Amino acid sequence: MPETTLYFAYGSNLNAEDWGRWCAARPGTADPACMTPVGAAMLPDHELAFSRHSAGRKGGVLDVRPRSGHAVEGVLMAVSPAGWKLLDIKEGVGFAYERIPVRVRDQGGLWRDVTTYRVLPGEAQPHVPPHEHYVSVCADGLRRHGLDPARLLDAAAGRPARSAAAGLFIPDNLREALKRALNDAERHAMVPATARASVHDSGALQPGDGQAAGAFLPSGALEDLVARLDPLAGSGPYRFARDLLTVTTGDGASARAWAYVLPHTRLDD
Repeated sequence: MPETTLYFAYGSNLNAEDWGRWCAARPGTADPACMTPVGAAMLPDHELAFSRHSAGRKGGVLDVRPRSGHAVEGVLMAVSPAGWKLLDIKEGVGFAYERIPVRVRDQGGLWRDVTTYRVLPGEAQPHVPPHEHYVSVCADGLRRHGLDPARLLDAAAGRPARSAAAGLFIPDNLREALKRALNDAERHAMVPATARASVHDSGALQPGDGQAAGAFLPSGALEDLVARLDPLAGSGPYRFARDLLTVTTGDGASARAWAYVLPHTRLDD
């Protein structure tokens, strides 16, 4: 895999003190400045998991694994060539983790092809309980970057992780195209809602100052829901992307929702 500049960090490497301690234990060979934060980012259709035992961490350590409708929050790090070598050592590339390419959305709304680490598939277990100190290190790292550790804590406890979204927003112009994939209960569960966006001729959302009218479909089964709708949204000439945004329902409540947008756009604040 070619060297890349940006690394998507989601676990202990978000904690500058933990990273600094690891580097300090290798004086003269490990400079903590070889990795610097760039900004928050989101890895869609993945979830956090504690899937491998680490003797050094005295329990399970973090991993990302695919799961439709979910998302992992983290931080993009600029990494020097020397930094990649250090990260490979720290992550145990070859026996514990491996580098993989992923596409994330940065805080400016751009989709970026970057690199992250995941547990080697042959090493991954469904759930390995982590030590509370390691969970604290990761949670503190998330908080220091302004990110919510709720999904981390779900994963640590072995609970089903709450989704990054509470449902799906469907603009009025797309409702006819997508409703054939919905069951009767889902059609009846939709409530009127708006999103701060404009609607493209294709029916998908795009950035704008208007209020796009549509329906919010609350769902506790987003993995199944997006599995049915993604093929429809991705089969037309525009091949819509799915992104997170905040919608407002008729009673004034706000909710996070997945929505189909034109590729390379972002709608949220």
